[in-house]
Amino acid sequence: MLRWYRPDLVHEVTLRTIDGRWWFDAGNPTMRSEILGALAAAQRRTGVRIHAFTVMSNHYHALYSFDHPEQFAAFLCHFHAALARIANRYWQRRGRVWDGRAVVIPVAGDPESQLQRLEYLLGQNVKTGAGAHPRDWPGACATPWLLEGTPLVGSHRDQTAIALASRNGHDAGDVANYCEDVTVAMTPLPCFAGRPDHEWREQVRELADAVAERHGAVPTEAGACDRECSQATNRVDAGRFGDVPSELSEQAEQARTSASPQTRAVKLAHAAHTADRLKLAEDRRKFEQEFRDCARQLLAESRLAAQGKLARLVEFPAWSFPPRQPSCPRWSNREAKPYNFSE
Repeated sequence: MLRWYRPDLVHEVTLRTIDGRWWFDAGNPTMRSEILGALAAAQRRTGVRIHAFTVMSNHYHALYSFDHPEQFAAFLCHFHAALARIANRYWQRRGRVWDGRAVVIPVAGDPESQLQRLEYLLGQNVKTGAGAHPRDWPGACATPWLLEGTPLVGSHRDQTAIALASRNGHDAGDVANYCEDVTVAMTPLPCFAGRPDHEWREQVRELADAVAERHGAVPTEAGACDRECSQATNRVDAGRFGDVPSELSEQAEQARTSASPQTRAVKLAHAAHTADRLKLAEDRRKFEQEFRDCARQLLAESRLAAQGKLARLVEFPAWSFPPRQPSCPRWSNREAKPYNFSE
């Protein structure tokens, strides 16, 4: 799917592990701290606004907003790579962790649509059966800040400094010397803009209570396996992760290594109202058609440039990631026009 990141909308990001394997141990406080640290480090580097997030055992969801598409792309690259390194270091393995590129879906700008997606993220903490209320989820999530305003403090591990020290022949020593405490700078959803913190947090608590009433009393078999895996791996050594679990039931080990998530068609947009969803989907289709037309035009212009003829720069739609155009003195420069949704 073509990447199209709109700065005027909140985007929901979903990313799953390969084969739905449980690479993230929610019951390990060190892993939780490192995940928060990686999120804060990626945010500090790019400046992306974080509204909500929750990291589950085999996937994660988040609501982000940003000012520029390149800024958002850099944030996703940095954070997702850091999460993969954390999982590989914990399980003492190498290789891929994620099942392809993240799914990024825009959310309509009306308050009802944004609250609907926030309620979905809060429900993730309860559906596994790990607790009766979203606040009971022990893994990395924004629920403590959303409900009570609790700062989300994590530990950022400077892996670059550790690698440089090792490469230069120096002993890295205690890993704690390369860690620093960082805080994730959370931002309320746009639908809460201008409202006092206690007012919108009361609304979020009502959403969380509704989620708990709907899902909290229905523990799942996957949740039981997840809890057993978390309890068996909740052994932490200072400055590093605990040992790889050695005592898991056959059911829990099979679920951790070979769970197959349900495959569903990717939505083009999230919206509470059908008219808004159809409008966003139509804008998406219009963008994809124009992008492909520009790609064909770029191919034709590239052939002209290769023949030594006059060629023009191709104007791709705004907020897209066009391919790099050849550098040729015969190419003429023209300013790119913004994408017009009203056409």
